[in-house]
Amino acid sequence: MGEGRKLEKHEARVEFYAVEAEVVDLIERGYGYTMIYKKFLQEKKVTMSYVTFYGYISKRINKKDVRKKKNQLQERKIENQPAAAMEKSSIYIEKDPDKQKKEFM
Repeated sequence: MGEGRKLEKHEARVEFYAVEAEVVDLIERGYGYTMIYKKFLQEKKVTMSYVTFYGYISKRINKKDVRKKKNQLQERKIENQPAAAMEKSSIYIEKDPDKQKKEFM
């Protein structure tokens, strides 16, 4: 991991794998990609460019972890919705067409 030089083949990947778990944790806590990159750059955990760093995030993390986590959170919200709120949102359709006509006339 040299500074001020072009990285050898696969060095950026090795750098990213070393911080991947921490990146996932920071993303889940709401940190932006640029902020995470700058943090690792200051701590000298990565020397790759931001474009390369973002490329690894989009390939390895967005698809694998963050979307899965968001889906799990959305499912929990639906499951925890109170029954009264669900009753209000449901639509009742009268099966007798004569009653429907009378109500709307």
